[in-house]
Amino acid sequence: MYFCIFTSHPLSLPPSPLPQISENKGSAVTFKGVVGKSKSQAFFLTFCTFMGLISLALVLSIQFQEIGEKWFYITLASPYA
Repeated sequence: MYFCIFTSHPLSLPPSPLPQISENKGSAVTFKGVVGKSKSQAFFLTFCTFMGLISLALVLSIQFQEIGEKWFYITLASPYA
């Protein structure tokens, strides 16, 4: 048996660590948050994307042998992750 309680007021939630929209200046939106830029996260994301794409290229080169090893060129897209 399930019970539902409906209230007329919004739920009060604790402050979120996610970025908050502070101002809207025309078409530009400014975000303020507690997490800054991280080069190590960027390098890790690039590395994981590279490994995923190289795995995909290996599978595609085995599956479609007429194209051959040209599938490995898709790993050049990993810095754009």
